[in-house]
Amino acid sequence: MRILVVDDQHAICHSMKKSLGKLGHKVATLEDGCLVVETLLTTSFDLIFLDIKLGQENGIDILKQIKRMPSIGQVPVILMTAYNETDIAIESIKYGAADYILKPFDINDIENILLEVAKSNDDAAHSVCIENDGSFCKQALVGRSTPFVNILKEIGKIACNSIPVLILGETGTGKDMVGKAIHKFSNRSDKPYVAINCSSIPRDLLEAELFGYKKGAFTGAASDHMGKVELADNGILFLDEIGDMHPDLQAKLLRLLQEGSFYPVGGNELKTVNVRFIAATHQNIQQLVKRKEFREDLFFRLSGYTINIPPLRERIDDIEPLVIHFIQKYAEKPIHIAPESIEKLQQYRYPGNVRELENIMRRALLESSNNIISERNICFNKSEISELYETSISSFETTVDMSSGDGIIPLQKVTKNFQKIYVSNVFSQYDKNQLQAAAALKISRNTLRKILDL
Repeated sequence: MRILVVDDQHAICHSMKKSLGKLGHKVATLEDGCLVVETLLTTSFDLIFLDIKLGQENGIDILKQIKRMPSIGQVPVILMTAYNETDIAIESIKYGAADYILKPFDINDIENILLEVAKSNDDAAHSVCIENDGSFCKQALVGRSTPFVNILKEIGKIACNSIPVLILGETGTGKDMVGKAIHKFSNRSDKPYVAINCSSIPRDLLEAELFGYKKGAFTGAASDHMGKVELADNGILFLDEIGDMHPDLQAKLLRLLQEGSFYPVGGNELKTVNVRFIAATHQNIQQLVKRKEFREDLFFRLSGYTINIPPLRERIDDIEPLVIHFIQKYAEKPIHIAPESIEKLQQYRYPGNVRELENIMRRALLESSNNIISERNICFNKSEISELYETSISSFETTVDMSSGDGIIPLQKVTKNFQKIYVSNVFSQYDKNQLQAAAALKISRNTLRKILDL
């Protein structure tokens, strides 16, 4: 494979040329971003690694130039950056990058990318949506784990399409943030983004809030009221907790999606709108469909594209950047955080997900002294921890026979039995991930395996 590496750091160019050369590839390097387009016009390549920060040049701008050129626009471009900014990740995919990679990276990361490029080398590159020369906004989405990066890529792919999107994930995972990110990078970004929570409003009031109402439609309707649907015309309507919507209202929403029109409550004038729909729920919506609690036809309409947000406990690599983000958001002065604090945070399961981590960090900032967040400042939900311990006690009492002999069991046997039950419960809490469970228990993986007879 013929590969071009563009980076203003000589050491990186040299290292990548050496590593890729050992894998049998022909590699050319450039340390000046101004020469990229000129080089591509005279020399053909199968793959380009392009740094985002190239002195006075911007890798995103060079990417745009490449993708505008019919002769070279189909060449896959991998953007490289040492800056963990989610806006850059989304923009890189939006403007046609095949992938992006965070520095520092190792040869395994590169090999995985080469394998993917080899599989899709004949596919057309992602099309360019719209120009956006504005500066990057403050990040709403923060993370660097593989599942998180995949979500950013999905946002980049679908942002400029009008297909309805269904966002699935536990409470607190950031479904609303993903919705706002889609709006931000869509071709409706200058149009309204209107959100409504379907679970927090009673059925009759929800219909009025969504579709609006005419004067006199019901007691208290003193004047005409424009609903959320009409307010979102030409923009995006975000329907949070769609799984809680009443079946009768689901039928009216289905007509809106199918025909783009609706009647306000108490009105006989048909209104037409151009709205993109994004829905979200923490429930298993397919199970709701099976139980006839959610219309199957509406589910298919809403799930034109589905984004699944994994819980935070499955995205351990996101915890540290999130911690830094929340410190920057809430700290009034420079704050340091001890490595032990990060480790402690990475061992917790977060039933409340990102929202819970945010609250933990706000409390830690209040508890901290000398501008340092230490391990003792990290306080978790006590009910989550005590529940695990109490479950282990209950299991111990039901599995250990206290009636034999004089009713006294040797202490060593009691300790061993309870230890195994407790470790087994922790192991299950971490979805039987040996490394994570061992880290939480502060024991080695081999010790965990020995206790559980694995």
